[in-house]
Amino acid sequence: MDSGFIPTRVLGIGDSYYRCFYYTNAMSEAFANGPYWYYFNTQISDDKVNPEVWEQDLRSALQKNQVVLIMANDANLQNLGNGFIDEAYMMFHDPQAYKAFVERKRKVKQAIKKIRTDDMRLRKLTIEAQQTGLSFDSLLRREALRTIK
Repeated sequence: MDSGFIPTRVLGIGDSYYRCFYYTNAMSEAFANGPYWYYFNTQISDDKVNPEVWEQDLRSALQKNQVVLIMANDANLQNLGNGFIDEAYMMFHDPQAYKAFVERKRKVKQAIKKIRTDDMRLRKLTIEAQQTGLSFDSLLRREALRTIK
């Protein structure tokens, strides 16, 4: 690479389509090793611990990067950014609503994390999903919402 080249720090948000940048080292070489958020859900990195995006401060994460690149394959275009665009817009245009939204989201995600450590509850939800045909994730979210009320 040219010795005068200065890579642009890019926050990548996307589905598996974006992973080609990560696995071909484009992120470290061209994108200044910026973070990769898989479905605006989990940060993918070489570390053994991949933090959840909701556990990070969005404003701070955006300020650390020069560009946000959102990529998705055509099957995921109907939900481009997986909530990132709406959340970032709310953060900059309605900070009070954003603060309330993030607090609620954090409570739900923490409840989900706690439920995932309870084998009995997970078995119960798995059985219910099989019996009702509802997705496990929907039932898990419903259970989390019940616990935070």
